[in-house]
Amino acid sequence: MLVSVVVTSAEGSGLGVALVWLAIGLGLLAVFGSLAYLIGRDANRRGRNGWAWGVLFLWQPVIVGIAYLFVRRKRPAAGA
Repeated sequence: MLVSVVVTSAEGSGLGVALVWLAIGLGLLAVFGSLAYLIGRDANRRGRNGWAWGVLFLWQPVIVGIAYLFVRRKRPAAGA
């Protein structure tokens, strides 16, 4: 946030603030998108709907992430 204040005072417009917020948003999307992919892949391996879990995680990452930890079951034994 300090960067946005410095950029705004240096240029005198809100463009610097917008660029900082855009960079933060893209960074968060990259992190949450990666986690959603991993959750979806894990759900598929466990016989769940991975696409749905991944999309739900992107929609509500904290609530769905915690719920997924409780809902998922142990991996089936190999050869069973």
